Amino acid sequence: MRLATFQSPTGPQAAVVASDETLVPVAGLVAGAPSDMLGLIDAGPGLWDRIRAAASSARGGTPVRTVRLLAPIPRPRRNVLCVGWNYVEHFEEGKSMRAAGAPQDMPKHPAFFSKQPNAVIGHGAEVWYSGHVSPQLDWEVELAAIIGASGRDIPESEALKHVFGYTVGNDVSVRDVQRDWHGGQWFKGKSFDTSCPLGPWIVTADELGDQRDLGRDGLGAGGRDHDGHPARRGRRPQATGVPAGWGRYGGGDRADRGAPQRHRAGAYAGVTPPTSVIARA
Repeated sequence: MRLATFQSPTGPQAAVVASDETLVPVAGLVAGAPSDMLGLIDAGPGLWDRIRAAASSARGGTPVRTVRLLAPIPRPRRNVLCVGWNYVEHFEEGKSMRAAGAPQDMPKHPAFFSKQPNAVIGHGAEVWYSGHVSPQLDWEVELAAIIGASGRDIPESEALKHVFGYTVGNDVSVRDVQRDWHGGQWFKGKSFDTSCPLGPWIVTADELGDQRDLGRDGLGAGGRDHDGHPARRGRRPQATGVPAGWGRYGGGDRADRGAPQRHRAGAYAGVTPPTSVIARA
């Protein structure tokens, strides 16, 4: 099923995206269901199954095209976790643009960073331009995993069992701040306000199937750019998108699994000539 959050007259509402492309609020669809996405995820599989059953016949809600879609989880409880250097081809294509001293051979383990909650915005929302700091605004379209079942020190072999669903993420960066400032730490350059568009909705893991074979498209100033497809892009073993064997994950936590290929799935600083960004997840 597809689950979205939209801005209603009374505030953000979690809703099922029905087959007629309307939004049916979950709280009105299933008795006792919460009105927000975090509450829905926290409620667990029993409620998820009831919503899924009701969603199959849901119709006649508010048309998607008439509302403002928010990020599926508009205000995360903590930072969005992100994976870098998760695909061989992505790593190879970025060699020429890395800061001095950065690895030139694929590291044994992927890189991890995070984006602050203020970075999260919804589908189609405007990205704040960082021109007074740097004009090097860049983007990468990625698949983001939404955690459902909480856990600690989850092994990679079990990681996907903890995933509630997936959404599309736009990893917006200010490249020189990321690479050259603050000793090469990525957090600031990856975590400007509005640097994490997410949406338009969550597709639950049971409906999506094998997420490792999904493609994703990006939008640049020249139009749609295709073929960010991990199955065709030298994928490394640690490609579940959920950083395994580390700390505790709670319901609603999100992990972006990285871009399969720079010049196809985003990262337009690596294109000649450079292409400007359209901020859309």
